[in-house]
Amino acid sequence: MAKFRAPGRVNIIGEHTDYNDGFVLPFAIDRYVEAEIEIDSQFVFSSQMMDETIVLRKYEQLGKWTDYLMGVIHAIDQKGCDVPPVRISVTSTLPTGAGLSSSAALETAVAYGLSKIMNLELEKKELVEIAVKAEREFVGVKCGVMDQFTCVFARRNHAIFLDTSDLSYEYVPLNIEDFEFALIDSNTKHELSSSEYNKRRKECEEVLKILKKKSFKEVSYEDLRCLERTLRKRAKHVLDENNRVSVAVKALKSS
Repeated sequence: MAKFRAPGRVNIIGEHTDYNDGFVLPFAIDRYVEAEIEIDSQFVFSSQMMDETIVLRKYEQLGKWTDYLMGVIHAIDQKGCDVPPVRISVTSTLPTGAGLSSSAALETAVAYGLSKIMNLELEKKELVEIAVKAEREFVGVKCGVMDQFTCVFARRNHAIFLDTSDLSYEYVPLNIEDFEFALIDSNTKHELSSSEYNKRRKECEEVLKILKKKSFKEVSYEDLRCLERTLRKRAKHVLDENNRVSVAVKALKSS
């Protein structure tokens, strides 16, 4: 079986902006999801973390971790490719439900692996597109693009200054000298599909609908006056956070 892996990520700053065409500043960490993939006579998914092996029909949805794998297969098929039955075995040094993008790492590792064993020669942005499509349309989480983009485009010792409106990006060296980032596991688990995440995204979409704007890039602070309290808070956060990301990038560049 061929092995493929993708890293987890943390985001320095830029929260709830990636699904609002905003700025983010993530970087990859040295913890990974690894997928072993081979052609088989049926779809067989195994997870060391979940301690289970499941045989599925193509496109079968179970409302659990297998949906991320089958979602990638579904997304690749929608590009005009026919993914044959495969056996996928998943291991990970990345904790699940810890906010480190384990689902995006799983999706991108599988997308890259299938691209390789099927000789599809997919470009990096196509891998991102497939992973995002899998999570949004098959799993049912209306995620942004930051997690999957970081898993695919990450560079060692650099953060990615990403404009999620057009996927333009710039690598920013993490020259923090005597400082370091500390990741602390609070042991509090979360799942985007069962959290307030989708609700918050809908609220942001409602803001644009009320203001008759296509993107938060077109929204000004003055526009927020007509919004009720909760929607005004959501919109103000996006505008403030985009400004904070830009300031953080300048600070890192100046060391």
